[in-house]
Amino acid sequence: MEIEFLGTGGAITIPRPLCNCNVCQEARNKGVPFSRMGPSIFIHGPNLLIDTPEDIYHQINRSTIDDVKGVIYSHWHPDHVMGRRIIESLSADWINYPPRNKKIEVYIPEQVNIDFNTFLGSNEHLSFFESQGFANINQLKDGEYLFLNKTKIFPFRLAEDYVYAFLIENENKKALVATD
Repeated sequence: MEIEFLGTGGAITIPRPLCNCNVCQEARNKGVPFSRMGPSIFIHGPNLLIDTPEDIYHQINRSTIDDVKGVIYSHWHPDHVMGRRIIESLSADWINYPPRNKKIEVYIPEQVNIDFNTFLGSNEHLSFFESQGFANINQLKDGEYLFLNKTKIFPFRLAEDYVYAFLIENENKKALVATD
């Protein structure tokens, strides 16, 4: 199991557009790790993407990722979900007719699912992807875990009970991922 940090910038990425403060100027001049994009992590092995911030396209293009099997969401906030169109980009076959779309497994923990039905049109957007053959939507009840390529992923709520962290276990390795 290898963990790749795609973005660690939080809700406000660095450099901020049009900002000329010393921090943003240094980030523009030096690039990574001084420049930081929105929160997202990739777990190699199960090939699981955790959260899709708005700049996920750039994050994946600069990463070592060669295949995404699944996406899981920690919570509904815009800096974690507004790049969800990456599911369509990774799945859609725009070359062949009839298309041979690849389906991405999307895993949504219980409270995230409730919130996706309330905020930002997330549920409608993901349902559209499912209807187009780009995704399979998998709703997870609290206490459930999933297995992907011999890796156990256990989502659990944090003190802010709309946010989930993930305990990831593979062979003799364990990692705790909390993106907020």
